[in-house]
Amino acid sequence: MGDYRISATKYRPKSFKEVVGQDAVTRTLENAITQKKLGQALLFCGPRGVGKTTCARILARTINFSQGEKLDYSFNIFELDAASNRSVDDIRNLNEQVRVPPRIGNFKIYIIDEAHMLTTEAFNAFLKTLEEPPKHVVFILATTEKSKILPTVLSRCQIYDFKRISVTDIKMKLENILLDQNIQYEDEALFLIAESGDGSLRDGLQMLDKMINFCENNINTESVSKILNIIDNKIYLEICDELIDQNTSEALICLDKVISNGFNELDFIIGLSNHFRNLFLSKNESTLKLIETSKTLEKIYLDQSKKIDLDFIKEALKILNTFEINFNKVDSKRIHTEICLIQISSIRKEISNKKKKITTEPDDTQIVEKDRQITNNKITKSFGEDIDKKNENYKIKTEDNQATELNLNIDEISSFSLASVEKKRKYKNDKLIDTKLEKKAKGFENDFTQEDLVRQWNNYYNLKIKNKEFNIASLLKISIPKKSENKILYSVVSDINKKELNIEIPKLLEYIRKSLKNDFIEIQIDSNISPKKNIIYTPSEKFEKLVELNPSLQILKNKLDLDY
Repeated sequence: MGDYRISATKYRPKSFKEVVGQDAVTRTLENAITQKKLGQALLFCGPRGVGKTTCARILARTINFSQGEKLDYSFNIFELDAASNRSVDDIRNLNEQVRVPPRIGNFKIYIIDEAHMLTTEAFNAFLKTLEEPPKHVVFILATTEKSKILPTVLSRCQIYDFKRISVTDIKMKLENILLDQNIQYEDEALFLIAESGDGSLRDGLQMLDKMINFCENNINTESVSKILNIIDNKIYLEICDELIDQNTSEALICLDKVISNGFNELDFIIGLSNHFRNLFLSKNESTLKLIETSKTLEKIYLDQSKKIDLDFIKEALKILNTFEINFNKVDSKRIHTEICLIQISSIRKEISNKKKKITTEPDDTQIVEKDRQITNNKITKSFGEDIDKKNENYKIKTEDNQATELNLNIDEISSFSLASVEKKRKYKNDKLIDTKLEKKAKGFENDFTQEDLVRQWNNYYNLKIKNKEFNIASLLKISIPKKSENKILYSVVSDINKKELNIEIPKLLEYIRKSLKNDFIEIQIDSNISPKKNIIYTPSEKFEKLVELNPSLQILKNKLDLDY
């Protein structure tokens, strides 16, 4: 056991070229060293296990090397843990140490790990040294939480942002290690390990060590899924096939197997959601590259995605997202998950029903046109034979007049000529006048009083208050409506009020006509009311006005000998 080293330590990069997934940072540092433009205060920030401390050590060794020399410069590198050396006194001791030049080499490098753990007082004590350090000192601060570093410190450092390492890069590193150790593996198993690393190469290497111990010399997908407590992709593929074929019972049986193996229902929903996401990406060649998995599994996703359309996938993702959000709000997690699968299995049926409904049901315009035709037929029948005769006589008379006035036969006039357009317009206008006269003859006219008018007006006002249309309600209370035969006269203060109320007139008129049973009522709005002028009174004038209202005030003033 004494000779054993974990993979994270054994395979730690010794040069910038060996660093995985941080090409932008390593290239910048290499150029800065070559061109001698490296700052004396650097800040490395990013997620855990992505190479911040490793790059700091490589940089510390590199800047002390000179042409071909192979000396040990480890005495020039000082690593401090800010989590345990975070006080003001620790920083003061550091400020004293940096004054001493290196015994060999050109630079003393101080690597301060977890720099965000320093107290505010310690940061303030460090500011002056950080801004103007001695020429032989380089400070490298490493942190996972850049937001906790004081802005005054950030402004004094060259900042290098380390990114999360991609699944593909982690998988390639794991593959190289297994090849070096002559251990057999499956691509899908390595992808599972890389995904569980969550962007951290160190976490991925630690999981790899665990897999090597568990699987011995053969790392397979089944073993990795079992030790990492990850649901195998084959289960998702099987359940998805059952859902596509609307075999709800089979899908629920598969879910029972998953739960029986000790997997959490929420993990299942999240995993199934990720599976449908991969199917969605598989529908387009340009997005297929976003699926970070093996070529074998990628082809399986592609084949399964051809069985369903995008609408199905979108609805499934929507359902899964809703059930994931509401998961913690329910008591029975299993029933919640089963309902989710039932809804997904019924997507195809719902989509087909919608399509049938669209093809069989007429659209709104057809319904409106049909209703209009029915209404017109009813109106035409209600006019009776007298109206039909009148229209027929009018048509004969019109044709005779047209023939005599124009001295032309109707057949001789083109339908695109100005004469035909004018004749059609005149005919329509005359027919419209006759229609209005017919409606007026059939309209209902009931006599009403001023009190009836005011009562129905107030009822409409109360209706507007109930509907919270306070602006219209206020316009209805500016004055009192007055009856003048079948005309209602109403006055408002200004033209603006008149314009606003005119918008409401059609609804108001319909209500008043129906309430008073009179189809010939008209409303006339006038802006004749002059607004009351505000008069400014002096104190004595105010008192005189009050005395007019209450003479006792004058007696009280005299008794108490008061001023105005």
